[in-house]
Amino acid sequence: MDLQLKLTQFEMVQRVCVVLRGCETFEHWQNVATKLPEQTKADWGRTSPYYVMRGSIYFSLISLRSLDDFLSNRRPNSDDLIAKDLAIDVGKVLSGADRLLSTSERRKINKGMAHLTKNVIIRDDELGAALEILSKSKPTRLRLSNELGE
Repeated sequence: MDLQLKLTQFEMVQRVCVVLRGCETFEHWQNVATKLPEQTKADWGRTSPYYVMRGSIYFSLISLRSLDDFLSNRRPNSDDLIAKDLAIDVGKVLSGADRLLSTSERRKINKGMAHLTKNVIIRDDELGAALEILSKSKPTRLRLSNELGE
């Protein structure tokens, strides 16, 4: 028996907004981290700001992958939320692009973060590329936010 409840339009918009905010996790971390006193950073011990920073990048990129799925308008599973469900003008949001993420960007996120592979951790020398993916997506995220009426 399927006990899944149907989401209201408002609840669907809320879910997409949560994912949009997830994409901004690293940006928020940067703002907070620059204001932390050095002693606070030292008191963190093993949970150093470095690991929190990396975690915020991971979460931001995983959220970005979810947005890419949402904007693709493909529904691999019957309960997947897609842009069509909210009458989002994907062409306008993506500004004429086919996808939010390129195939190589999506592969990097999938193999580097979303799955437990030998490449699960982005090396320090790859952080710039990961941050570039987030930076590049910002105009699209802003257009989506506007489409949602945020």
